[in-house]
Amino acid sequence: MVRRFTNQLFRVLLFRFSFTLNILQAQIHVSMKKLLLSLLFASFAHFLQAQMASHNTCATSYDFSTINGVGLTHSSHLYLADATANPTGSCSGGSRPDVWYKFTMPANSRAAIIKVSLLSSTTTLTTGNTFIEVFNTSNCTLASTSLGCFDISASRVYSLNPGSTYTFRIYTSLNPSSNPNNWNFKVSIHSVSDECATATVMQPATPSQTGSVLGATQSSGMPVNCAASATTSNDVWYKFVAGATNATVSMTGNLTSNNSRIQVFSGSCGSFTSVGCGNTQVSLSGLTAGSTYHIRIYSTTPPTATNSIFELSVSPLQPGVVGSSRMNEVFQQTILSPPNILLDPWEITYGPDNKLWITESKGYKV
Repeated sequence: MVRRFTNQLFRVLLFRFSFTLNILQAQIHVSMKKLLLSLLFASFAHFLQAQMASHNTCATSYDFSTINGVGLTHSSHLYLADATANPTGSCSGGSRPDVWYKFTMPANSRAAIIKVSLLSSTTTLTTGNTFIEVFNTSNCTLASTSLGCFDISASRVYSLNPGSTYTFRIYTSLNPSSNPNNWNFKVSIHSVSDECATATVMQPATPSQTGSVLGATQSSGMPVNCAASATTSNDVWYKFVAGATNATVSMTGNLTSNNSRIQVFSGSCGSFTSVGCGNTQVSLSGLTAGSTYHIRIYSTTPPTATNSIFELSVSPLQPGVVGSSRMNEVFQQTILSPPNILLDPWEITYGPDNKLWITESKGYKV
């Protein structure tokens, strides 16, 4: 009797244990499902967040800090960017997807030049559906601060105050919700020096520079030689290290139709000797290789944002150091001509006179 009762009790306990174990297994299965779903959702949310454009609100602007004459760049994209309602009402359109930036002007500079380039090989963005808007404010209180909206078909110049901080956005009129790789762009920004003491250095191996005389002030006490100094209203400054005893300083762009002038000096700021003058080009000789020369660009007619921009080039400059990506060789490079001189396909061959010959497809030897 006792044995039968014990066996029955064992069976009951075993049944209850099995039942409890099944319940625990079911609960663990449900918990694992929930955990996996949570992890999957979190991973998907992280993926979306990683894909979304960074700095896509004014409060999270990318800060260039103080810009300079050489230039700063930042690459970004508009894919899944948040849309901002027209901040000031000064630009056409309603809410637009955008990416935000801010920067500070250096001392002795009154103009900033911003260029936006499209990076995607297959791009949905164009120069006609992508825009830039600059705001005269260091924070996100944007009302009545817009300095205008422009497409990105050209470099844009702004007359600004030294030491002040400004905000701007890049936006599109499209909906960047598909094809993640089709919305890439790069922002390049640099200042233009208004004073001789902070002249922008023309870099070796990069002999051209985009500039503007918008907002520039007039320097006093300049040696004349080019045009009567009293007629000049604004000038900006560059300097270069001569790479040979001769050099050519050339200027192209809209400023050349606005009574532009180039003046080149030897010596130092405040103690100059004028060594060359011209409207769009100056050919120099008798230079001292390795010495520094200053370039003054100015206009005898007050400029606008449109006709103030120019492209300045100097050649040859002091050799620059360049490297090779394949064998890590290091070379000295001297650029002997301004940009775009060789307009046709060309090749370099070793000539019978132990010199390198540059030959264009037309057969001309340079």
